[in-house]
Amino acid sequence: MTIQISDYYSNDLDLPMVHITDHSLITPDSVAVWPMRSLEDISGNGNALVWPGGAFDIDGAGAVLTTANPIATPVAETDEMTVLMVYRIDSSTSPSSMLLGNLTPATAPYAGVRLAYNYQSSTGNWLASTGLSSPATIIASNAIPASGAWVAHAYTTSTARGRIQHVSRSGTVVSSAFSQRALGGALYLNGLPASVPSQVQTGNAGYLGYVAMYSRELDVGEIVDKLGYMVTLMAERGVTV
Repeated sequence: MTIQISDYYSNDLDLPMVHITDHSLITPDSVAVWPMRSLEDISGNGNALVWPGGAFDIDGAGAVLTTANPIATPVAETDEMTVLMVYRIDSSTSPSSMLLGNLTPATAPYAGVRLAYNYQSSTGNWLASTGLSSPATIIASNAIPASGAWVAHAYTTSTARGRIQHVSRSGTVVSSAFSQRALGGALYLNGLPASVPSQVQTGNAGYLGYVAMYSRELDVGEIVDKLGYMVTLMAERGVTV
């Protein structure tokens, strides 16, 4: 048997090539792990993306400022959830654009979640619906530059703990509490289809480098570690996060 240890490992037993830090993103709680170089989910759960006509290159998925072609996931929102993302926002011409979510309809009461980028304040507003007319949502905001800089952030929801969190790569946590929550359906990346009624449907120009979803609220230490893995993987692509 021959085993080579480097960034990859393989042997003569017809095992697939496995990237060590890619594999570090996969845990028993993984729902999907998308390196965004193709539609493939590498978690083993078979949650491939749906993106007709989408463009991938060495950096990831080339996102566009449009409602015409959002990236559909087969993953539905759940009571306990963590989403890790490495992405780059290049520009925005609208007050708000959607990077992640499923929030609908266009008027309260809503169901679902949404990560919206606010162009005026350069913040990412991670919000969850209450199912009430007022307050209709609860929001956790954190700074996201729109200067073509890559960022690594995490977004969590926990009905058991009654909170949502926006966690930065450094471990900074912005949290908001809720007493009730209304779940939505399947999640989208970078916009919503025009057929889905919502206040914010437009995506952003830029890139999605890595996206991973988990079935529980990860601890902050776990989040920082996994975002670090993603940053390392992006460095191997020649991208500085």
